[in-house]
Order: sequence, then structure tokens, then C-alpha cells
Amino acid sequence: MGASMVFNQFWPFIQHCHLCQTEAARPHTVLCEGCHQDLPWRLDTMQLDQTDIQVLFDYAWPVDRLLHLFKYQQRLELLPIFRHALQQHSRIDVDAIVAMPCSAARLRQRGYNQAHLLAQQLSTLWQIPIWSHLQRVKQHTAQQRLDRAERLSNLQDAFAVSASQQPPARILLLDDVLTTGASFCSAADCLRRAGAIHIEGLIIASHHPATPQFDTAQPVTQASADSTDFSSSDDGRTAN
Repeated sequence: MGASMVFNQFWPFIQHCHLCQTEAARPHTVLCEGCHQDLPWRLDTMQLDQTDIQVLFDYAWPVDRLLHLFKYQQRLELLPIFRHALQQHSRIDVDAIVAMPCSAARLRQRGYNQAHLLAQQLSTLWQIPIWSHLQRVKQHTAQQRLDRAERLSNLQDAFAVSASQQPPARILLLDDVLTTGASFCSAADCLRRAGAIHIEGLIIASHHPATPQFDTAQPVTQASADSTDFSSSDDGRTAN
């Protein structure tokens, strides 16, 4: 059987790349080789308040736009791309995965917590349970234009652990984007006060280098996720 006949026979079963939608995806993945290579891969570790945080991508095109669409515009069909990214990281030895929670009001507005959807994918990949008893009990002032010190103050008492719940000893705290790290630190502190012993972080994308030097005197500059159309209209919010 010639190569062209084999290709024609199996063509209906070949999955196209989720990004370019023209090339065939690599075997057992959702991206073609070119799109995989073109992503702003980082796959390194940064440290924040003595906590190791694993970062998959730099917050850059097209990941910034993909996260924005996934988070704010209900583009849930993009989830397999983030699952593909999570598959590139080796398994971390923890007792449970904790998704960064959002407030009840934000959950009603969006209809889902994007971090929890990512945690479900990771839980399946690594066979590690999700611990869902960290809650965001206060939704404070919008944080996009606050510096890190202001964000930390804004997030005081923002998180709580459900009554009578003891967190696992070793936790992986998962979120989509790390900007100043204020939300991450506040959530991690809440888990430690409740009894967690060791916390690591896993972030899809971050603005900061592996060893960030936060300037608390200046507002955070957002990388624009709105400047380029990615097959969707925009609502003007930042992916953060």
C-alpha cells in the first residue's frame, strides 16, 4: 500500500492542530510541531516568599490571548491546549491540588472557575486529588492597577478554609496567571495557617522572570491581551 493510500485511509482520523487549524497535530497531542515550538515556553521555577512556583509560559503571545479568551469569553474549547501544556511538566509529589478560588459573585458572573478547570485536567494527568476547601470569601477592589503592596493590603482576609477542614500536608496551588503574586501569597498563607506544611505553585503563565524583583512602588504594567484578534470579539478586560 502506497504512502498516499495510507494517508487517505487514515485522514478522517487525523486531528488538526488546535491553534493553526491547518497542520496535523503531533501524535497524541493537540498541536502541530510548529505551533508547539512557537509557544513562549518557559518551564522553569521562580521563588516568591520562599515558595517555589513552577511556570509553564511567559505571559506573551499567543498564550496571553488564549488565557484571556479562556477566562473571560467562555472559550472552553481552548482547554485541551492548556492540558497539552500541563503534560509537558513532570509530576510533582504532593498530596493534593488546590485551584486558586474565585468569589461566589465572580463564579456566578463567569459560570466557572478557570483555575478549577485546569486543576481537573492536572488531577486526571497526575492522578492526584483536588482539595476544594479553600474559599475566596471577599472580592475586593479590582487589582489590575494596584502595585504589589496595595494588592497585599487589598487581599487581607480574602481567603478562608472551610470550617472543620484540615488541609493536606503537601499542596500544589494552581492558578492561570501570576502578576504580582499577591493573590498567590495570600492564599498560600491561609493554607499554612490552616495546617498545610509544604506548598508549591504551578502557574500557566507569568509576567516575571525566574527570580522576580518586585517593585512595590510602581503599578504593574499589563501585557496587552487585547491588541490582537484571536477569532473572537473582545470585552476590554485584561487577562488577570
